[in-house]
This record gives sequence, C-alpha cells and structure tokens, in this order.
Amino acid sequence: MIKVATVGASAVDEDKNFWINAGVSLFCVLAGGLMSGLTIGLASIDRLSLEVDSIGNPDIKSKTERIFPVIDRHHWMLVTLLLCNAAAMETLPIFLDKLVTPVEAIALSVSLVLIFGEIIPQALCTGPNQLSIAYWCCPIVLGLMYLTGIVSYPIAFLLDKLLGEHKF
Repeated sequence: MIKVATVGASAVDEDKNFWINAGVSLFCVLAGGLMSGLTIGLASIDRLSLEVDSIGNPDIKSKTERIFPVIDRHHWMLVTLLLCNAAAMETLPIFLDKLVTPVEAIALSVSLVLIFGEIIPQALCTGPNQLSIAYWCCPIVLGLMYLTGIVSYPIAFLLDKLLGEHKF
C-alpha cells in the first residue's frame, strides 16, 4: 500500500494535538486547584459553629444539609480529594512535556501548581465565601467519593480504624 503524504494534514494533526495537550494541562491545573482548595476549605469547617449559626437562619440551615453528609465522612472526603489532587498534579507534567521542553515543563508545572493549584484556591476556599463554595461543590465531592470509592473508601476505613473516626 502506498502512503500519500499530505503536508496540510500533518499540520492540522499537530495543531489538534497542541490544543488537546493544552486543554488537558489546563484541566489538570483547574481540577488540582479545586481539590486543593476544597481539601482545606471543607476540612476546616467547624460543624458545631455551623450548627449554632444555622439556628434561626434558614439560608445557613439549607447549606448545612448539603455540607454535613460530606464533611461527616471526614477521612473518606480527605482521601478522595487528595487522591484526585495527586492524579491531576502528576498528570500535568506529562502533557506539558508534549508542549514545551522538559525543563520548561517542570518550571511551568511548578509555577502553575503553586499559584493556581495551591495558593489561589486555598485562599478562595477558606475566605468569606467558604460556606457558599462548600455548598456548591459538595455534590461534586460526593460524586468523586463514590467514583473513587474502590480505592478511597478502604484507605479511609483504615484511617478510621487506626486513628479513630473524626468527630466534630
């Protein structure tokens, strides 16, 4: 069989691969940032204070009904968020390496993870909008808990047995 070389097709393929790799890299940074911010934001919610604040405040009470089922499974939530964060942050350099040189990929990866994967998300998720962010993101976290449950639940179960369940 004879292959016909087409110059335009290879340029289109390269362009397509560039955008796929750039898109996956962006997704990894954003997903890792979300997981990092939620790890700090959800783990730092004080259940007792929230229960007290919800008395007589229907807005906070409705938010607690969505948040408590997630934060009450503390170790499972923690393992899930850390697992997803690690997966995103470890995948990032693989796709960046296809866009730039290896040295640039490392420098870019470290910079992106530090700024957009750690500092900004953690500042946002522990700031004045902590409760609202937790409210809107808890369904995502709960979905990830079940999605990763085959790995995250046994680890969380072991943590509960070794360290005791996280009580508020």
